[in-house]
Amino acid sequence: MRTTDAILKVRVAGRYAAFLALAAVPSMANAEQKTVEPNQTVVVESGDVASWVDADIHIGDGATLCFNEPAAAATFTGKITGAGKFVAKAASENVLPNVFTMNGDASGFTGGFFYTNVIPRIKSPLAVGDVASITIYLKYNTGEGAKSYLWGPGAGEADYVYLNDIDLTTGSNKGLVVSSRTTIAGNVTFRTGAMHGPGTVTGEILMSSGYFMDDLHVYGPVTATAQNVTVCNLGSRFYLKGKTSGISTCQLIKYSGVPVLEADDLFDENVALKFGANFTGSGQKTGKMDLAGHSQRFMKAYWTTIPPDEDKPLGGITNSGGHATVTLARQNPAAWFYGRLDGHISLCVAGPSMLGFPVAGNTMDGAIIASNGVVNIASEATFPKLRRLESRDGGNLQIRSTGLNPGRVDLEIDGTSTVTVEANICVRQLLLNGKALPVNTYTKNSPLVSGRLLGSGSVQVLGIPGFVMTVR
Repeated sequence: MRTTDAILKVRVAGRYAAFLALAAVPSMANAEQKTVEPNQTVVVESGDVASWVDADIHIGDGATLCFNEPAAAATFTGKITGAGKFVAKAASENVLPNVFTMNGDASGFTGGFFYTNVIPRIKSPLAVGDVASITIYLKYNTGEGAKSYLWGPGAGEADYVYLNDIDLTTGSNKGLVVSSRTTIAGNVTFRTGAMHGPGTVTGEILMSSGYFMDDLHVYGPVTATAQNVTVCNLGSRFYLKGKTSGISTCQLIKYSGVPVLEADDLFDENVALKFGANFTGSGQKTGKMDLAGHSQRFMKAYWTTIPPDEDKPLGGITNSGGHATVTLARQNPAAWFYGRLDGHISLCVAGPSMLGFPVAGNTMDGAIIASNGVVNIASEATFPKLRRLESRDGGNLQIRSTGLNPGRVDLEIDGTSTVTVEANICVRQLLLNGKALPVNTYTKNSPLVSGRLLGSGSVQVLGIPGFVMTVR
C-alpha cells in the first residue's frame, strides 16, 4: 500500500461482485480511526472494503474516499466526519449494480455522497448527515428495475425527514424510492429516471426528464430546467400538489394507477394534456387522471394514437371530489377525446380548433361549454347526467347525439355564438342571451333563433323540472 498527497490505492484481486452493504450502526468506543487527509484521494478497490467497515472515517476538506468496484458485502459501524467526498462507483457494464446500505452516523459530515452505478439503500436521515448542505448524487443505468431507497422509520418511530439535496440520473425503469412516512425536504435535481413512492417530496423538483410513480406524493413545486419537459406517471399513480412551472406536457399513461391532482391550477395554459403512449401492452394507448375536486387549466387535450375500442371508455378524466372544471384554453389542432368524463365535472373548450367526443357512457354532471371554440358531440356519445350545454364568446357547439339527459338539460346560446344540431334533442330550457324561450320545437328556420341555431335537427323545449344546458 502506497500513500501520496495525490492518491492512495488499495487493490485486491478478485471478480467483481454484485452486492455491497454498508450498514453502519453507532460507532464503537474502540473503533479504528481512518483519516483521508485534505486534498488526498484514497481508492479502495474490490474486496478491501472489509478493512474500512469497522472504522470511524474522517474525510478531510477537498479529499475523496472512493470505493471502486466494490465486491463484498460490508457493514459500516463507524462514524463519517469531515467535508470531503464519499464515493462509490462501478463500471456501467455491470449487469447487477452493487448495493450500499447506509445505516450509520454522518451527523458530523458536511461533504457529499456520490454513487455511480452503485445502488444506495439509506436507512435513516442520520446515515447521510441529515443536513441540507449534503447532496446525495445518484447516477446509474444498469440492472433491470434497480432502485435506490430512502428507508422510512420503524414502528413507534417518528416520521423521517431527509434534508439533503438529491441529484438523480437513472434509467427509465429504475430510480429512487421514497419510502412510507418519509419526506425529502431538500431540493431534487431530477435529470432522468423515476421517483417512486409512497413517500413525499416537499422540496423543489428541478426537472429535465423523468417519471413519478408508485403513489409518490409530489407536494413541492416542479420546475422545468430544460425544453419540452413532461410530467408523466408511466402507468402508475402519483399525487401532485406542488404547482408546476415551465412544463410543456402532462402525459397520462394507462387507466390504472390514475394520477391525483390535489390543488387547483397546478399547470399553466401552455401545458398540453396528452393521453396514452405508443407502448405495447394493454391500456398503454390511453390514460386517465383524477381531479379530486380541483379545477385545472391546460392548453389542449389529445391522444398520442387512437386507442383500441375496449380501452376508450377506460381513459379520460374522472373526479372523486367536489365539482371541478377543466378548461382547455387553446385547443389546436382539432382532436377527438377518446375517453370518458366522469363525476362532478364541467368542461370548457376554447378555440380555435375542434374537440370531439365520440365515447358513450360519460357520467359527468356539469356543463359542456364551447367558448370561442368548437365542440362536437358525436352521435354515439352519451351524457345521461349532463346539466348544461353552453355556447359562448363566438363558440360553436355541434350536437349529433340524442343521449344528452333529454328533457333535463338546459341549452344556452350567448352573444354571437351558435349551436349546430344534427339530431332531434329535448331540453328543459333553451336560453338565448340569458332569456328563456317559450315551450316549443325550434329549428334553424324558427325566427326566434334565426342565425343562432343551425343544422338539420331540432330542439324541443319541454319546460319540465330538470337541469341546465347553455349555449351562448
